Amino acid sequence: PYDQDKPRGGTGTLPPQSGSAPGSAWPHSDSGNGGNGSGSSQAFYYDSLSGAQVAGSIGDCALADVPLGLPTEETQINGEGTSVQMAIRQNGMHGWRALMKRLMDMSMSAGCLLVLSPLLAVVALAIKITSRGPVFFRQQRVGKGGRLFWMYKFRSMYADAEERLKSVLPLNQASGPIFKIRNDPRITPLGNILRRASIDELPQLWNVLKGEMSLVGPRPPLSREVREYGPRECRRLEVKPGITCLWQVSGRSELSFQRWVELDLRYIEHQSLLLDMAILARTPLAVISTKGAY
Repeated sequence: PYDQDKPRGGTGTLPPQSGSAPGSAWPHSDSGNGGNGSGSSQAFYYDSLSGAQVAGSIGDCALADVPLGLPTEETQINGEGTSVQMAIRQNGMHGWRALMKRLMDMSMSAGCLLVLSPLLAVVALAIKITSRGPVFFRQQRVGKGGRLFWMYKFRSMYADAEERLKSVLPLNQASGPIFKIRNDPRITPLGNILRRASIDELPQLWNVLKGEMSLVGPRPPLSREVREYGPRECRRLEVKPGITCLWQVSGRSELSFQRWVELDLRYIEHQSLLLDMAILARTPLAVISTKGAY
């Protein structure tokens, strides 16, 4: 991909730690029932060799057909290939609160797209003039329940960023499964400005309007990041991903991946319309400060 995402998250009390996922270098926590605590859950099963979607059951959890496996344990399939399984609690606001959140998402995203349309047009023209490649960067991300969707951003990297990725991987300054470095040589001069001002994220208002994202929620991860998740990190997929969250207003990329997950879990456990409005009210100041934006 041309671009990498900026992680988000917040504070909270975590359940006791209990082991880690294979190949991961950060601690995981597990509250039982696949790391999801009490409550109903759905489990997703994926054949990582053929890419087939599988249905079945894990204890009392029903398996849903989804295009991505969530790794907590590997099992042999007929002696060849592997599959991964994960139980995910169905979380989020329900009833009239869910309806109000959706109405808020639709009205605010549509209003912002309308008001910001002149700025969006100017940015699109500037990207086209200053560097070779498409105006928009489209990348497949993992949404609620492990379902994949296309997320949109303004392109902030050179067109050959994917080919140059291997050369900068050793410079990774982020913990966990994410990749992030300051002064990434693949970022264009204009892209650096767009990132610091978070203007590159504005096309995601279209994702919100379509219902794939929310204004407030954990940032949507890449599928390769999710494959390295443990039970605790997979809880980020219990709710719809968002443009901003507690991470966005608490230091952004200056925070560790561990802290980012803590903040996301706090949001998931305490989400409400009032909390969403408080985060939205704090987001402009966080954007203007540019703290942790790179």
